[in-house]
Amino acid sequence: MPELPRLTGALRAFGFVSSQEEPAPSDDLNERKLLVLKKQKDQNLSWEALISYIKKNASGVSNSQISEITRQLIATAKLIVGNEESSETVECGAAFLFDIFKNVESVGQREATQLRSTFGPYPANAVTRACQLVKKIASWLPETALAQLSSEREEGDGAASNEEFGCSIKFAMDYSLEEGNEDEFSSEEDEFIVDSSKKDIDLRYNAAAAMNPVAGEGDRGSKAEIEFGSAWMKEMIIKYFEGNDTALSLGLDELSTTIYDVLSSQRSDDELQTEMFDLLGFERFELIQQLLEKRGQIIKSYTAETRRALVQQIPKKKPENERPTYGCQVLVQSTEEKFLAKQLRKEEKRSKKDMKPSTEDQELAGALAMTPEELRRTREAALRAASSAPLFSAGSARYNKTEKYPFVFDMQAEARQSSAYISGTKLVLPDTINRKDEKLYEEINIPPTGTAPANVGKDRVLISSLDEIGQAAFQNTKSLNLIQSVVFDTAYKTNENLLICAPTGAGKTNIAMLTILHEIKQHVSHGVIKKDEFKMLVTTPEKWDVVTRKATGDVALAQLVRLLIIDEVHLLHDDRGPVIETLVARTKRQVESSQSMIRIVGLSATLPNYLDVATFLNVNPYLGLFFFDGRFRPVPLGQTFIGIKAVNKMNQLRDFNTVCYDKVLKQVQAGYQVMVFVHARNETVRTALTLAELARNKGDSALFTPEQNRSYGDAQKAMARSRNKQLREMFLDGFGIHHAGMLRQDRNLVEKYFAEGHIKVLVCTATLAWGVNLPAHAVIIKGTQLYDAKRGQFVDLGILDVMQIFGRAGRPQFDSFGHGTIITTHDKLSHYLSLMTRQNPIESQFTNSLIDNLNAEISLGTVTNTEEAVRWLSYSYMYVRMRKNPLVYGIPHTFCEDDPHLEHHRLELITEAARQLDKAKMIRFEEHTGYVYSTDLGRIASNFYIKHATVEVINEMLQTAMTEGDIFNLVANAQEFQQIKVRDDEMDELDRLTSDGCEMIVKGGKENTHGKVNILLQSYVSRISVDSFSLVSDMAYVAQNASRIMRALFEIALKNSQPLLASRLLEMCKMLDKRLWTFENPMRQFTVLSHEILQKLEARRLLPEKLREMDSKEIGTSEPFWIWVEDPENNHIYHSEYFLLQKKQVYNEETQSIVFTIPIFEPLPSQYYVKVVSDRWIGSSTTHPISFQHLILPERHPPHT
Repeated sequence: MPELPRLTGALRAFGFVSSQEEPAPSDDLNERKLLVLKKQKDQNLSWEALISYIKKNASGVSNSQISEITRQLIATAKLIVGNEESSETVECGAAFLFDIFKNVESVGQREATQLRSTFGPYPANAVTRACQLVKKIASWLPETALAQLSSEREEGDGAASNEEFGCSIKFAMDYSLEEGNEDEFSSEEDEFIVDSSKKDIDLRYNAAAAMNPVAGEGDRGSKAEIEFGSAWMKEMIIKYFEGNDTALSLGLDELSTTIYDVLSSQRSDDELQTEMFDLLGFERFELIQQLLEKRGQIIKSYTAETRRALVQQIPKKKPENERPTYGCQVLVQSTEEKFLAKQLRKEEKRSKKDMKPSTEDQELAGALAMTPEELRRTREAALRAASSAPLFSAGSARYNKTEKYPFVFDMQAEARQSSAYISGTKLVLPDTINRKDEKLYEEINIPPTGTAPANVGKDRVLISSLDEIGQAAFQNTKSLNLIQSVVFDTAYKTNENLLICAPTGAGKTNIAMLTILHEIKQHVSHGVIKKDEFKMLVTTPEKWDVVTRKATGDVALAQLVRLLIIDEVHLLHDDRGPVIETLVARTKRQVESSQSMIRIVGLSATLPNYLDVATFLNVNPYLGLFFFDGRFRPVPLGQTFIGIKAVNKMNQLRDFNTVCYDKVLKQVQAGYQVMVFVHARNETVRTALTLAELARNKGDSALFTPEQNRSYGDAQKAMARSRNKQLREMFLDGFGIHHAGMLRQDRNLVEKYFAEGHIKVLVCTATLAWGVNLPAHAVIIKGTQLYDAKRGQFVDLGILDVMQIFGRAGRPQFDSFGHGTIITTHDKLSHYLSLMTRQNPIESQFTNSLIDNLNAEISLGTVTNTEEAVRWLSYSYMYVRMRKNPLVYGIPHTFCEDDPHLEHHRLELITEAARQLDKAKMIRFEEHTGYVYSTDLGRIASNFYIKHATVEVINEMLQTAMTEGDIFNLVANAQEFQQIKVRDDEMDELDRLTSDGCEMIVKGGKENTHGKVNILLQSYVSRISVDSFSLVSDMAYVAQNASRIMRALFEIALKNSQPLLASRLLEMCKMLDKRLWTFENPMRQFTVLSHEILQKLEARRLLPEKLREMDSKEIGTSEPFWIWVEDPENNHIYHSEYFLLQKKQVYNEETQSIVFTIPIFEPLPSQYYVKVVSDRWIGSSTTHPISFQHLILPERHPPHT
């Protein structure tokens, strides 16, 4: 807790009663903001505080009864707030319901109005149930306790307005604040005020003015000369970095020297700003501003300091050594030493001839306020320092001017010289932005960008000018668009690698089509396309990674690839980024090793650091790098970012609806259609009904009502036949909904009538933006929180979804511009603003999965020692960014100077990863030689995408004999599920799932993550329906990953030659695939059988052995089986193989012969088992014993001696 200010302390400090203490460096602004947020939260009744208060004051009731009723209230609140909302929002909703109903007997008009303004349309029965529960809780509390609760609530609402003791006392200070210190005393409301004296700053650097004394400062004396020297620089660094470590892995002296090197270069201030921002960060904009303003004075002060230090270090002149020097036929000098020696010789000649100093020296001596004698001595000292310095010093970094590339059209590069302070974060934004700070929200408006340059793509490529293949591909098109025409020559006529960065909807897909046509042309003979010579695969990065990381089977497929097109390359900074890095690195290594050309084409949205991505993809920036900014969008896009200021969840819900309606109304009044995107299916109905009700309450319904004409009459008749009651009702008000859970017929009607203009406002989910090309003039994203089952929590809406949704704004045929609005919470405003305006560079996430990717390369055989692994890392995007921005990856700047290629750091990363893999028994690592060898466990983990942490769990928990319950517990403890969280509002449903769907004992219980995973996994097999929104997502994620992990366990058991465990694991694999327990009738696997037929089959105990006849279409073309030979006495598998039985072989009744060799030991075992188990079907297995009682073995002959 921060120390509170004391009145007596202030009197002592300002009255000079005692010595004044230096304030400790702290982030006062952030502390004040946290205090404000805490006060705002305390003003509202929190759920935890309410539960504690009820348990403390309730009489005649146990804590278990209180917990039961409050749990029911939470469940009821979830029905009102929405299943898709977070647990925090549901708890706030429950507290809000208690606050409304604690003093009422039933739901009245006042309460209904409050609920409707906060939640929108709500289920009446749920509200009635909530009122009854609150009434029951209130009956347990004495009247005094309820009255105290209400009074505390009222006091909390007004607490913010009470004045603190001593706040009105005014202090008169007898000294003025120093420049720069006023920020410590400024209020939060003043942080956006710009000093008018700083508006007209000339950022152009005048080198002559920097070297000459400033007028009026020459007579300040020696102290003024070094006023802005190294001491001042260090003081400023400590002030803005809050410590001597400078948060940059640089020492104080190193950073101050680096800053001076930058300032003393010959570049202008405009050119230096980007370098200073990269060095110091955007959040230190004031420091950079001061450095650039005082640039000339800083250079002058440093020069004076250097001059004095050199003069003081010069010893008295000694007689020169006149003796000859032997063996010095070769003299090596640096350029600096040569220049200084030349200047010194001129000085000596001048002194011998008693000549006056040259005009040049007089000007220089005058500028430095030095006598000619001092100037000569300074040059002697500089010459000695240069002669002792190394010839090839790394020196400080050189700041070269940004290079221009022929196909990079980036207007924002020039706009990065202005900044704004958004939601507590400094951002570099275009000068044309408009910022509004309202009571409910903060709003940032970025107007539409201008049009593309007239000289770019002016000669459109006509389809008629293409060859026969090109014309066939673009039959219904007259010409390529602007960016396609610019890229055409490189994409269609060369084999260059490409990186295309362009806005969503600009036509990147057709550019990829041009590269495909270029490849197809290589397989055309006499006008005929030889389709047998090439194939096109459309797949996800993860699936292609699985195919290419296998050492056998699919290697030939990977070697046939000649063109690799990667869409959405900007996902490099996302969780899926490491997969893209792995694929590109593997492809580049394959090109080098096989000397076969594979063209890489990357398609991306606009990137801030496109040069780094181009380097990663081996793209020639002069030929294959194409960057098109927002000016090249088919319809220019205006963007609005809104941050809701409310902290309490209930207030947020109300403000979200209010602001969303205001923005929708503004667009509808202008005559435009609007799409409102939400993130859950139930939310589409709730938002649409809320907007319609707000329109009725405010008298704006007529603006949303469609125009009455014949076409609308036909639409009304067609919509009246829909079975969706809510859709029929809201269509009459001009609203519509669209999500994947609707019937295809209803979705078609909505899409059709929105395109025709009969629906003014369409509330939909992101599936519409991805799957349907249905643009609107304006799109609004309402809220940015959605549940991610992979992370087990509510996360922010991804930038990819935002770009895709904004891509739907603007109709090319009708609109001159489109508009996209995103409504989020205030703390997320700067996050989305920085993403959409390309503030932050795309960084690599490869370190998060380095260990697993290294195992994949070792398993594939492309890495056999640490030297090859270090070289493999050099193909990654992480390597490109580590050299550009080492601090993000924990590398000090000094490392880059000593080791520019970071070989030592890469070796450290590889060595540590290899140690982890060796510990998990996935590889064998000989650290003294650097060689690595893959094991069966590592290959299985690579093929099945198993994390190394999960392999460690398997090593610890896998036993020779395990029950089904033990296996479920093992899978539930996998690392892939550790991010899944247990929530209080899920407890009731988990109890129901445990009793209805779990056939095995759940170890750990529902309170733990692995217990919850176990319950969901068994409920999935039992086909139990789930109501909770988060549990539905969690179950789908668990089922998807558990099947893969179970197959990996089966392979491990086979490799370990464990027949009992392998047989049980294979049955459980099929159990997950078919969602059928092994003790149930196997006929349930056939979905064509009705429930009644299955009941009759089970009643008569008819198994598949009695029902052998199946139609050939049901059987399919082939059936996979596993065959192994096991020793029942020793529990060991001597041979196993995967066998595929073809339908043709069954029809011809061909005998299948399998030859294998097994060992036999003495004394002879009684028998071996040959087991045949179907890989797909439960209940399809056969065991045949092989007896060795009458086996005659050949005679043993001793070896010759």
